[in-house]
Amino acid sequence: MGALTLNYPNAVDVMRKRTGSGIWLHGTPSAQYSRAPEATDGCVVLSNPEMARLLGLGALRLTPVLIARELQWLPAGPSSVERDALLARLQSWNQARLQDNEALLRSHYSDRFERDSMGLDAWWGKLQPAARSRQSAKPLEMLSALRWQDGEELMVVTWQDPNRSSRQRNEYLRTYWVRDGAEWKIVFEGPV
Repeated sequence: MGALTLNYPNAVDVMRKRTGSGIWLHGTPSAQYSRAPEATDGCVVLSNPEMARLLGLGALRLTPVLIARELQWLPAGPSSVERDALLARLQSWNQARLQDNEALLRSHYSDRFERDSMGLDAWWGKLQPAARSRQSAKPLEMLSALRWQDGEELMVVTWQDPNRSSRQRNEYLRTYWVRDGAEWKIVFEGPV
């Protein structure tokens, strides 16, 4: 049927010192419709029809996967004050990336930032995008934002970079955010 690998441990998992590997989404043997919940050695099993629908979707590598004990979907409708504040924070960071104000940009990053076992100070020179030096640079385009609570408030946001994308190939960026007091701050930033 097919299988998809998951990026476990993701950036937040690494920050929390979680380890593991080989977590997949996959179908069942052709003679079965489903499998017992714990018969997969940690993988997530879908029925073959569900897996076929999933594999038929586009942009799979851009889709964050959240595995949780329980999900609570909120109804679509008028935006809330909290949602508007969250989107304003994301756009503030997006605009700060294009400005020549290091203090403003850095205010969007958590002291807990980590990438490749290095903290914010070690990564700072790589995080300051070259796009800021071009006056024609455009802000990133937000593709998705998924927020959840798992002991703390977290969010993963996927962006397309119009400054580095072309007709032949698009470039994407993923940021993981954590609520740090009253503000959302980035704990990881990297390519998808």
